[in-house]
Amino acid sequence: MSGRPAGGRKRLAFATPIACLALGLPGCLGLASGAAPRDWSLPPGLFELGDFGLRTVVYFSVFFAAFGAIRLASLLFPNPHPSVDDPGPAPPARLPADAPGPALRDRSPGAESSTGAVRRPDDGVASDGDRIGLAEPLYGFLPRPVQERLVRTIGYQALLYTKISILLSGAIGLLLAGSWEPASAADAIPPAVAIRIGAGGFLLAESAHRYLRFARHEVSGTLIGWLAHGAASLLRPHR
Repeated sequence: MSGRPAGGRKRLAFATPIACLALGLPGCLGLASGAAPRDWSLPPGLFELGDFGLRTVVYFSVFFAAFGAIRLASLLFPNPHPSVDDPGPAPPARLPADAPGPALRDRSPGAESSTGAVRRPDDGVASDGDRIGLAEPLYGFLPRPVQERLVRTIGYQALLYTKISILLSGAIGLLLAGSWEPASAADAIPPAVAIRIGAGGFLLAESAHRYLRFARHEVSGTLIGWLAHGAASLLRPHR
């Protein structure tokens, strides 16, 4: 008996992204085809509201299609990594340089620095506060496994910077998609404008999906972060 509710929840979870794809794909295919909006496979009454109707159709089509695709991919390829609610062992305490302690400190790589932070030469991330502070806001875009490793090694605040990256991505997506000035439903949307709308709509959909995960105290990365981290891994010299 307990398997039926679980199966129902799973079917419902898949039904939502499939419905989003069904709503958004016709408009996205029309946008990608280069045809005028009035020639898309959509009810013509949607474009009778002028610029407002045209913007609504285009924006919602891109958003729903991107959100459905992202959500469906997350269901088909779930992240096996645990949440950061339990970040693991706390990072070493940072002691003042003049704090009382042993007369001699080991200054070799891997020992405490002058700030009391332990340097770990093998984890690929410096623990020095001056170096890590400038880059931390950008770490929220990185893949989730990378952020969880930073939590364990330097005490990185994953949920905080995940939230910041969500807001930044959403703002950029809004600027990209909102910079379009439609002419009429009889005029085709230029390819450069279509690419800009698609990129902005994807960022907005990705931010919405990540915010839903953030509300469940889950850390998540971005597609740009995955690509950048993958490229950096390929370019990084192997030891």
